[in-house]
Amino acid sequence: MSKLIPMSLALGVSLIEAVGLLILRMKEWYSVPVASGIYAFGVIPLLYTLLKYEGIGMSNFFWNVFSTILMFIIGIYVFNEKLYNLQIIGVILSLLGLFLILIAPDT
Repeated sequence: MSKLIPMSLALGVSLIEAVGLLILRMKEWYSVPVASGIYAFGVIPLLYTLLKYEGIGMSNFFWNVFSTILMFIIGIYVFNEKLYNLQIIGVILSLLGLFLILIAPDT
């Protein structure tokens, strides 16, 4: 339960990051300024709040795992990207790492 708040914040950061990356993928003239604004006003405040609950290592881990899984899903369903076995194994290992972190006792 103690990891619920940091994981929720990391998921929020990942969702905002995904929106920014989708906008960058549009390759319109306004993509870079809009994505930069999303990062500046969305990601940075959430990261600051996240660091109040967890250390930088755990915060980065949560963010990376959620971003990887989210972008993996977006790539498949939005951009029809092809999957390779090693990519699937990598996502499974990321989920396994997240599971191991969640079951580890708090110190």
